[in-house]
This record gives sequence, C-alpha cells and structure tokens, in this order.
Amino acid sequence: MILKSPTSRLSLVNLFADFILNQIPSDEETIIQVVDCLNFYVIKGKTTHTEPLNIGKLKDEFNIKFENLIGDTKMTHTIDLIEYDSKLSTIAASNSSILWSFSLFMVSFCINLFFLNKLNQ
Repeated sequence: MILKSPTSRLSLVNLFADFILNQIPSDEETIIQVVDCLNFYVIKGKTTHTEPLNIGKLKDEFNIKFENLIGDTKMTHTIDLIEYDSKLSTIAASNSSILWSFSLFMVSFCINLFFLNKLNQ
C-alpha cells in the first residue's frame, strides 16, 4: 500500500470527491470522479439524482471545512460535468473502462495544458 500525505493534492481530490458524494442521497446510484488539472478541477460523473448540485457552493463549503488540510491549495475553479437523472444500468458493466478512458484523456489534457502554459511564459 502506498501512503499519501493527507495534505497532498491527490488526497484533497479524493476528499473532495467524497465530500460531493455525501451531498447526494445514499439511495441514489452515483459515480463521481474529480480530476486535478493544476489550475482547475474537473468533476465528472453520472447519478440517478435529479436535482443538480451547486458545485460553487459545495466548493466554498469544502474550502472552509477542510481549511486546515488545504492550506494554500484552495479549490477555486471547477468544471461540473456531472450528468443528472442518468440511468447507470447501461454502463454498470463498463463504468470502470469509461472512467479510465476519461481519466487518461484528462491527464493527457492537463499535461498538455501545463506545458503549453510553460511555453507561453
């Protein structure tokens, strides 16, 4: 097992994903993934929950609640790609491959964006 520091960016992303999941009733089926792109966070997923979450409000609550862990790494910019009122039964067998493909795409996108920003400086 690889232990991560509770203040690492990876730990904060996992904590934020868990924080979002806790806002959705437990009787709803939900898949949520948060991707750290250095300058912003992408929140991707599907849920059977019909009422959209106010991610801006949740982000602010998260920053206040976990201020001691976050330090200078506050969540300021997010992109909400959660699909609400979605049927998860059609992707149940392949949900891991869908999220894995999205993760690879986002990591590639973030790395390209990072190097593009470095070149423009």
